[in-house]
Amino acid sequence: MPFKHRWLIAALTLISLFAVISAHAEADSPLEQSIADAWQLAQDSGSYSYRTLIEQTTYPQPTIRNAGTQPKMQVVGMEGSANRSEQTLALTLWQNASFNPDTGIGIRVENGQTLARRGQDEWVEIGSVTEMFAPGGDPLGFLASVKNVTAGERRTIELGDTKIESTQYLFEIDGEAFAAHARAEMEAQLQQQGKLPMGMRLSASEAYRQMTGSGELWIGANGLPQRLVLNIDIAAHADQERVTAVIENDYFGYDTARLNWLNTPFAQAPHVWLAANTPTEQISNGMALVTVIGVLGYLMVAYWQTRRLYRVIVGLMIGSMVFAPLLRAVDAHAFFSKQETQKADYETRKAEARQWDDVRAAQTTTDWQPNVSAAAQLQADLTLEQSTIISQRSTGVDTDGDGLTDDDETNLWGTDPNNTDSD
Repeated sequence: MPFKHRWLIAALTLISLFAVISAHAEADSPLEQSIADAWQLAQDSGSYSYRTLIEQTTYPQPTIRNAGTQPKMQVVGMEGSANRSEQTLALTLWQNASFNPDTGIGIRVENGQTLARRGQDEWVEIGSVTEMFAPGGDPLGFLASVKNVTAGERRTIELGDTKIESTQYLFEIDGEAFAAHARAEMEAQLQQQGKLPMGMRLSASEAYRQMTGSGELWIGANGLPQRLVLNIDIAAHADQERVTAVIENDYFGYDTARLNWLNTPFAQAPHVWLAANTPTEQISNGMALVTVIGVLGYLMVAYWQTRRLYRVIVGLMIGSMVFAPLLRAVDAHAFFSKQETQKADYETRKAEARQWDDVRAAQTTTDWQPNVSAAAQLQADLTLEQSTIISQRSTGVDTDGDGLTDDDETNLWGTDPNNTDSD
């Protein structure tokens, strides 16, 4: 073998070895892989139930308008079920985490729409409210953000009346990874619904990109996620306040029968394997595609050398080159118009919520000063006309000695002129 060829083979060997080592270094650690496997197993289950408790604190932005404003804390409880196969989400939400069946708000997500109702009222479409606890319609979606995983303890945890031996995994939250995952999930949903124009991509959420925090996942002996606890901190940006949240999720009710079907070898029971591994929608789409291909194949064989087929093919090609860009432009314009409308609606709802917060704050606060004369404080709020009427009607008699004349207390303030504490 020539000497130069030996050097070439040695170089290729070293490059291959380096690629293998690099790939191994970039691969997920065993702990991260354990979390990924548990998440995949939950998705393979198709459906499961969950119970969530959220403690969210919103910090006002450091502006003059918010001077003296205290952070606002909300406690929300919810429970429901997720069906990943049908891409639906159902839950009941309680603003005070009472979990009282009579006071909850029903919410369901299906076909890209979020609907809500109280009690047995009609379902009403609302904006998305599930991203904080079920990004992309998946209550386990936050597992896309794990990094720096470490092993925790192993003990028995209680889920309702059930005790499960579980292993704890501790991790940090990667905001960039979670933002990319949320964007991919949203794009997939919009494309499936035909709402995202061809070739268009969504931008990642800036709030998610800046998200930091930590969490812990408990995986049962069956390899399924049992409990997920998250401590999230979303930094303030633009006109958004800083938000921190503690989210505790319990998962149960997995479809173990489906998991058993998935593990059934194809050779042992082909019909069971196909039913478990091939969604109904995918089978329908596949049959439709086979039918179209069959019809086109027949036309090609029957009319292959005719001028009519040639003209049809040329016409279709010219039409696609002329009209396809126009149709994409129309779709893009409609998409952006809808996004602007949704953004305007969101800003309106946000302004209304802020006004209601101001009203509630005004109702729970007062500028009354108990160490200052009641007469001075009340008279300071009088209009010029009221002050003139008082000066004309005042007799100067003050029986209870509170600084207000008997005439003013009786005719103007409606208080008892003989009782100092009635002011």
